[in-house]
Amino acid sequence: MTTVAVHARWTGQPNRAAALARIIDAVHARPEACFKRRDDIARHRLSLFPAAG
Repeated sequence: MTTVAVHARWTGQPNRAAALARIIDAVHARPEACFKRRDDIARHRLSLFPAAG
């Protein structure tokens, strides 16, 4: 799992926005990779390893 944090100041720069677009394209090109929100990741993890108690 890799986290890519995006801040408005960071992507407001043309070269940085282009870099982010390249990262997104690279992830989309890999069938085993996907984008998930934090709550989706937490739900998936809990489905595999339910909380004890």
